[in-house]
Amino acid sequence: MGSTWNVDFWLSLHQTGAHFLLEIGIRSRVVTNIARVVIVGFAVLILLATSSIGSASTVSIEEVSLPAALYRGCAVWVGDYALYIGGRTETEQQDTIIKFDPQTHEAENLTTKLPSPRGSISCVWTGQYVYIFAGTYSGSNLNDILRFDPATETLVKMQEVLPMNLTGTSAVWHDSKAYIFGGHNESAVFSDQGLVYDPSAVTVTNLSSRLVTPRAGTSAVSDGTHIYIFGGRNVTTVYTDIMELDPDADTLELMDSRLPHPRYHMSAVWDGEYAYVFGGADLTSRSDEILRFDPHHDDIGALGVHLPTPRELTKAAWNGTVAYIFGGKNAGESYDDIVTFDPHGVVHEEEPEPNAPLCLSVLLGLVILFAVIMLASPKKKKE
Repeated sequence: MGSTWNVDFWLSLHQTGAHFLLEIGIRSRVVTNIARVVIVGFAVLILLATSSIGSASTVSIEEVSLPAALYRGCAVWVGDYALYIGGRTETEQQDTIIKFDPQTHEAENLTTKLPSPRGSISCVWTGQYVYIFAGTYSGSNLNDILRFDPATETLVKMQEVLPMNLTGTSAVWHDSKAYIFGGHNESAVFSDQGLVYDPSAVTVTNLSSRLVTPRAGTSAVSDGTHIYIFGGRNVTTVYTDIMELDPDADTLELMDSRLPHPRYHMSAVWDGEYAYVFGGADLTSRSDEILRFDPHHDDIGALGVHLPTPRELTKAAWNGTVAYIFGGKNAGESYDDIVTFDPHGVVHEEEPEPNAPLCLSVLLGLVILFAVIMLASPKKKKE
């Protein structure tokens, strides 16, 4: 009797344990499957979020246009409005200074003129003055430095000059000095020189560090600590490299990241965190891409938005919130439009975020999949 009781007891315990282990196994598999679904779901959502970087950026064309279709000028933001200086149309170079006010939606020529028509110039804004460098006029390159005062709308030709006649330079204002890069002379001799113009000391000096190769048609931005110089070209080669200049140490290094394609004649702005590079050309075609460069992670890539058309020789000005991109040229066509680029986009309350419908679809799919797994899971039989 005792032995029978022991056998029954152990059989009962075995069956109970088996049911318990089976139940644990089933639930464990369900939990595992649910966990897998959740992990995959989060991975998909992260991928969607990552793929939408820059998709909130917007590109629009201003209601007002430049007085003419222009390219090869320069542009700066001077506090409340932008100035587009010089440049050329398809037929002639310009001596104009155009004031663009986005508040009043007006773009008009000021009465002040440049000393002579000129294109392929570069310029910087100091917070008080605009300095305009070099350029080309009637087949001859220039070494002028001009100073324009927006408050009084007066222009002065400075006594200082650049050490050589140049066209196709880029310039940036950094730590109370103007830095001017590259360019070439009338004989297509390209420069690898960086120049420093100090208005306070009234001097133009050469940087000891030089561009990696002689080139013109670069664009440059300053982040307050370093200066970044993008692309450019010489007679036969268009470059993809990005150079980092440390002005205090007077050292220049190549970044690991490169432009996605060889490019010159693009424009660029710095928004406080990233550099944005607009359009440009190689030796055969123009680009409508907008690139974002992150110097902190040494990374560059194209955004999901584009310029209205492929174009080179634009000029851009940053107003603290958006960039204004002026004019430009494509094959046989130049533009008078003013393009607004907002890197942060504008999401209205009645409009969903760019990928919101897709995200909601994914979440709904996860819920349905979860329900299917639960319904398909084995249930404990009633005894």
